[in-house]
Amino acid sequence: MKSKWFLLGMLLFIAFPAFGAEEEKELGLWVEAREASRGPSEVIGWYERELSPSVGWFASAVALSDRYRNIYAGPYWKPTDWLQLGVGVGRENQPPSSMRSAFFSVETDRFHSFGVFESGGSGRWYRVHAVYDIGDRFSIGGMTERDIGIGPRVEYALTKNVSIWAAALRGSVPRLDEEEGTEKKSTVLFAVNFSF
Repeated sequence: MKSKWFLLGMLLFIAFPAFGAEEEKELGLWVEAREASRGPSEVIGWYERELSPSVGWFASAVALSDRYRNIYAGPYWKPTDWLQLGVGVGRENQPPSSMRSAFFSVETDRFHSFGVFESGGSGRWYRVHAVYDIGDRFSIGGMTERDIGIGPRVEYALTKNVSIWAAALRGSVPRLDEEEGTEKKSTVLFAVNFSF
């Protein structure tokens, strides 16, 4: 548990300059640290680079406190100014194997949604959220993630570049004891997201 808080503290320390960088041009990078009431903590890094107004490439790296890691990259396409689609290939370490990914991003004036889908040696996995902006800083919606569940999600923008979110998910999760199968569980998630 101490390592989870140390990891979150280091991320906050490294990303603290983002609090004052509201007027600078963004670099296409975001970093998110997530803590769960059940399961490992997680840090995600995401980078995008535009090659033209409708085509670019992205890279993602994920590290979990249970030592799982993955990294992948690939092209993306923006068929409209509010929709982005991408596919990528990469590696994961548990088990060491290649992996494939796909993502979508929808962003309008008051609504945003993001989903990522992965497959590889560790199996299929997904995470999707969709939220509606209630005001300038507050958003509410829903989220689903494989092996955790589905439920409500709320977001709050501290600044233009720093936001926090929380979700309460319920669903069938893999059993952690010696028995195989799944069981119904609730999980509360809390995250801090920094964009640069």
